[in-house]
Amino acid sequence: MNIKPPTAKQVERLRSTSDLSAEAFGQIVYVGAAAVYAWEKGRRQCPLSAWELLLIYFGKAEPRSAAPWATGHRMNDFSKCEIEAVAAVHNAQRILVIADKLCAKAGMDGDAVVQPIDEARRLLEHVAKVIQG
Repeated sequence: MNIKPPTAKQVERLRSTSDLSAEAFGQIVYVGAAAVYAWEKGRRQCPLSAWELLLIYFGKAEPRSAAPWATGHRMNDFSKCEIEAVAAVHNAQRILVIADKLCAKAGMDGDAVVQPIDEARRLLEHVAKVIQG
């Protein structure tokens, strides 16, 4: 399945059919209610990774991973730990992008800034490989 970034209507429709509050819906992908409302109103684009996780969570898409825990199962069968691991990777990626932008804006490129970001990237890559099998 080729998943594309959602429209505001698609986000709104998925949440309304899930019968969840904006807060509960956002907690699935570790964002607040304000972010969910912004997605639904078209003020911000729902990140593709968050959208894909939501679709998988609600059984609207199958995981792309060939990991043993994903094969042949729907998201409802996954453990809370596995869901949180995917969400943690998503959040860590967002944090790294923000950190990169802030460092560039501040003109900081010394080892004190770059080294922790590079270490975090390596850790993220390792976690992603573990999750993907």
